[in-house]
Amino acid sequence: MRFIRTEVARSFFAHGAKSLFMSFFMLLGVNAFAYSTSELIINGDFEMDDKFWTGDTYSIIQDNEIDGDYFAYMGSAGEDEMMMQENIVIPGEATKATLSFDYFYWDDENSVDGFGAVALFDHYNHDNILKVIFFSNEDDTGLDIYHGSIDITALKGKSVDVVLSVLNAGCTVGSCDNNLGIDNISIQVEIPLSAPIAIYRFYSEKFQTHFYTISEVERNHIIKSYPTNEWSYEGQAYKAHRMVGQNLTPIYRFWSNTKSKHFYTISKAEKEYIESGAYPEAQWTYEGIAWYAGNQQTPDTTPLYRFYSQDHQAHFYTLSKTEKEYIQKTYPVHIWNYEGISYYVTR
Repeated sequence: MRFIRTEVARSFFAHGAKSLFMSFFMLLGVNAFAYSTSELIINGDFEMDDKFWTGDTYSIIQDNEIDGDYFAYMGSAGEDEMMMQENIVIPGEATKATLSFDYFYWDDENSVDGFGAVALFDHYNHDNILKVIFFSNEDDTGLDIYHGSIDITALKGKSVDVVLSVLNAGCTVGSCDNNLGIDNISIQVEIPLSAPIAIYRFYSEKFQTHFYTISEVERNHIIKSYPTNEWSYEGQAYKAHRMVGQNLTPIYRFWSNTKSKHFYTISKAEKEYIESGAYPEAQWTYEGIAWYAGNQQTPDTTPLYRFYSQDHQAHFYTLSKTEKEYIQKTYPVHIWNYEGISYYVTR
């Protein structure tokens, strides 16, 4: 599995046959007030057909009805419902979160209690509707395009299912229908650059290695796309920073296509040594800066210890001094060799 640090990048999963997938990274820009602006919804413009949205009663239509080449369409006739959804996590450190979208809604005058909706549900309890925007007969726009926006900052830290739906309870005469078209749906969040944020950890039983990412989008994509024997989500490993700051240094990220593993280092000298072709058998590819971490210990940070296994051809990182000492006492160096403190992070 390879994740390339570009705004939207194609990448390959290498182990036997390769499978193509898309990787998305949150960091899109920095404003003058030292915030990063991040986009959480994948394929909100629907230009990639139906990727990342689930549900079996909707269509992605190729048309210039709203914007671009495609938009999401839901239509209900008689007593039925159409819906689609995508799961996102709103970062707990967000200072602002906004849901916005373009839409049209058309309601047949013969429909009974028909409506369209853009709703946010608690991912773990769908009885809990966090936010909802309804469209009913009074909101009929015909084919005119409108823009909707709502502040959802209060939902920070929550795992949210974004649900688009149309429901028709019946018709007064004959047949009837109602339709909802959605395009450019997004959740934009602002996060202080100074705040440490979660680094997420996965483990692959198949490849005997861990993978780390700062991106909620990348994390959600992996959880959704891969079976747990390939990549099992283990939660937050520790916290680091999106941008450079006092006592912070870049963490460089590499990918080995032959080993199907990632490698992370704070050392610029080690980065340049790897880039020079020092390990041709591994075919390391530099993917860019993963995040920023401490180059020295401060009162609010702790060491991240680094091991290397010649047998597994992989690195292992731990915050636990107890685990570090146990590994050193238990395993010979060809299984796990202690390489020192990698860098300093926040728990």
